[in-house]
Order: sequence, then structure tokens, then C-alpha cells
Amino acid sequence: MEFDSNGRIILPGAIKEDIARDAGSIIVERKQISLKSPAVAQLRISVGAELRKKLNEDVLIKEIYYFCRNFAERSWRFNEVESKIELVGSMVVIEARSSFKMYDFLNAVMEEVRELYIQNKNIPVTIQGGFGSG
Repeated sequence: MEFDSNGRIILPGAIKEDIARDAGSIIVERKQISLKSPAVAQLRISVGAELRKKLNEDVLIKEIYYFCRNFAERSWRFNEVESKIELVGSMVVIEARSSFKMYDFLNAVMEEVRELYIQNKNIPVTIQGGFGSG
């Protein structure tokens, strides 16, 4: 680790790049809440600090929320997945539990969000975290 003259940690270039990328993106964090029965996993979707300055965060978060709800309601192949989608402050939280297809469902939501925002709206999407460790 390196420190500057004031004793603060100097972040390596790759970490600085990751922070800058995340700040200008929609951030999708994968989180394993529980591995015990019932297994529970979440996606937490938020807006990076720099992107908030360019776009109306409330409008964007509500758009993501309704997009995800619509996806869950129309996606018949995931009917057996017990899920809920909530707006928690300025974050969309998608939780799935106790189904063999819950991870497929969450991955499909991530892909739909990426397709909509990266390909159609030219807004970067960053994926963080992972499933599998509680």
C-alpha cells in the first residue's frame, strides 16, 4: 500500500478506474442474503454519483422499478420464482427466494436491464458482487 504526504491511502489505478466507471453508471449489485433454506438473493439497483448529476435520479429509478416489475409480471418462465420488487429510497431491490430458477430469474433481470440501458439508451451498467456466499 502507498500513502500520500497526509497519510491517506493512494488507491491503485485499477481501483480508481472502477470507482470512476461506477460513478457514471447504473449499478447492479448482486447479493446473497441467505444460503440456508429458504435461499434468498437480491439485486440492488442504484444510480452512480456522476450519473445522478446528468439525469434525474428519481425518474430513472422509478423507470427501472417499473421496467423490472413489468419484466417479472410478463415473464411466464419464472412464474414459480417467489420474488418481490421494491423501491427502497433511491434503490430498486429485487429479491428472489426458494426456487431452483431464482438465480436464472435474477440473471435474466440483469440482462434485460443491461440491454435496455446500454444498447437502447447508451447508459452504462456496472455489475458488482455475486451470488453464492451468504
